[in-house]
Amino acid sequence: MLNFLRIFCVSLLLNLLAPHPSMAADDALFTINVDVANVRNGPSRSTRVVETASAGQVFYALGRNTDSDWLRVSADRNTSPDTWIFASLGVLSIDIERLPIVTQSPPQSTIAAVATPTPIARAARPAVAASYYPANAPVGLPSLSARARQIYAQGLAYGRSAQMFMIAGDSNSEHPQFFDRVSLGWYGLASYPNLPNILARWDAGARRQDANASVSVRGGLSAAEMVMPFSHPSCASGESRFICELRLSNASVVFIQLGTGDKFAWREFENNMRSMINHAIAYNVLPVLVTKADSIEEYQGGAPSGYINAVIRKLAADNQLPLLDFYLATSTLPTVPNPDLPHRPFTQHGLLDEWGYYFHLSDQAKSLRVLMTLLTLESIAR
Repeated sequence: MLNFLRIFCVSLLLNLLAPHPSMAADDALFTINVDVANVRNGPSRSTRVVETASAGQVFYALGRNTDSDWLRVSADRNTSPDTWIFASLGVLSIDIERLPIVTQSPPQSTIAAVATPTPIARAARPAVAASYYPANAPVGLPSLSARARQIYAQGLAYGRSAQMFMIAGDSNSEHPQFFDRVSLGWYGLASYPNLPNILARWDAGARRQDANASVSVRGGLSAAEMVMPFSHPSCASGESRFICELRLSNASVVFIQLGTGDKFAWREFENNMRSMINHAIAYNVLPVLVTKADSIEEYQGGAPSGYINAVIRKLAADNQLPLLDFYLATSTLPTVPNPDLPHRPFTQHGLLDEWGYYFHLSDQAKSLRVLMTLLTLESIAR
């Protein structure tokens, strides 16, 4: 019996040490470690998204670009598609320098056809909503006080990046609902010809959002969660999400667009927001406070009507900070029916009717918020 066990253990060990038939010894594996990652048809955030990957998904890494910030990947080790993923979205099983530098393949006619705006509209809601931009500048854009300009100028003097903005927000701020809509070309910029220049100026911030690298944006995130200690490989022990992202991003501007997730913690919202504002200013980062389109704390949390937006406006005035009044801007949007709920009433202004709950933004509201964010960045950088 003892000899049998010895033979069995030796056989098992040899089997474990032997190369696996489905995996070569030189395979470089890339494992996604964020909730959602975009796989694109080129090493740039401006290229088309061909699929999305989720946490734990594994790809074969075929090569890297010259800056080593993008990886050419494949789900099948026997194929070599021209698909790319941002390197910070996962963990590579080998040193990235061991991967060969590869260039993007010349676009084929079939790829070019897919990359045109028409197929992109396949995922859109009604075309009018997806392409919505107001003919005139929207209401609710912030003005910059002398103090706000001083905070921004001081941040640049201290080495904060003039190309980096940061977002502290919930699901309505996640990249697929926000800046990814620009890179996908879901709506034209003809009415605002300077927007491409603004995007170029703040390219680092847009790329960080594109890579889903921020620790201060996540669905359901509240101001309360933003200020509590947060465990993350990139964050120091005891750091909050907000402070961690202030440090990691080196942003010069932060858009604080929270409140929906505080529907039951609305009584603590003002103190949590004050904490975030104080930390941002201490880090020489200009906070832009953003109201929200909903009043869900009233309907579900029992708060006074418009309570959280009133707090946001008050804090902006008290601290002489820019206020992007998104609630005011969305109040100008038309109400539209929900095609999935034909027997229910129309949407609220800028909010989807989700079986009686109103807190996710409509397509029109999403594009309006992108526009207002870019116009605000333009006014700050002047």
